[in-house]
Amino acid sequence: MRRGVLALSLLLLTAVGVLAPPAHAGDAAKCTLRHITTVDMGISAGGRLTVPMTVGGQNLTMEVDSGGADSALNDAVVKTLGLRKDDISRAHVTMFGGTAITGMATGHDIMFGGLKAAKIDFLVIPDGRLQPGIDGLLAPDILRAYDDEFDFAAAKFSLFSPDHCPGAVVYWAKDFAQIDISLDRTGHIGIPVTLDGKEVKFDVDTGAEYTTLDWGMAQDLFGIDEHAPGVTRLTSDSGQVYYKYTFKGLTFGNAVSGAVTVSNPDILLVPYETSRMRGAIANVIGLGVLRKLHLYIAYQEHHLFVTSATAH
Repeated sequence: MRRGVLALSLLLLTAVGVLAPPAHAGDAAKCTLRHITTVDMGISAGGRLTVPMTVGGQNLTMEVDSGGADSALNDAVVKTLGLRKDDISRAHVTMFGGTAITGMATGHDIMFGGLKAAKIDFLVIPDGRLQPGIDGLLAPDILRAYDDEFDFAAAKFSLFSPDHCPGAVVYWAKDFAQIDISLDRTGHIGIPVTLDGKEVKFDVDTGAEYTTLDWGMAQDLFGIDEHAPGVTRLTSDSGQVYYKYTFKGLTFGNAVSGAVTVSNPDILLVPYETSRMRGAIANVIGLGVLRKLHLYIAYQEHHLFVTSATAH
């Protein structure tokens, strides 16, 4: 999901058996990277990144959506759990493509990888808008309370305490790219990347299957139009038009901070009529690229750390 404008308060789930270091801990202890929990990641039949969560005693499959606004449940799940749905139509929350979110419900007895919460407020997504087998979204209202690690090679999603020394997080590899991130008020992660030699701002969106670039920016920056060699026109079942183009390389970081390049990324070029978003707001790095990487998001530090998926 993309571009909701309603931001809930951050919710810190309670870790079972995980305690912060005592107040008198020395500098070495403060720098220690503290693991909170790890769960298995899956990729759904529709190409979505999923993790397990329990709400009200019901096991759910949640899509991890760093490009969302607030965590959400399908309307059908809300009805099954017997939750009251409150109207939030005045908040003007929308999904990619313009679908309005008009309801919110409070789930109880939440469990996630050994973490517990008495309740969480969820947006209610109309049925049919999430792919089959996906019960809801785990979004930045929860994700940014922690550091988040996506280990795609091992299919593991981990949460860490954000209380550590700056930059002391990449435990799995010697070389990595460290990238400054910008966060909007809903927690979307904006980063500069180099695409075929030109710097372009993208959002890191684990809820997007594909990497997308605004059609107008593709035309202005790279001189690409629908008649350019290598451009393929695509039409969805609902009649939405996209263009696909294979670029030479997308690079995270630089020579100073470290760099990681994904070669020959396939990128969807999206007209405004399809996305209802203009300019960089429509640019997202999705799973097609992200699955080739190992990511650590330090929200409070405002850094993204990147290696190749197989780095060690």
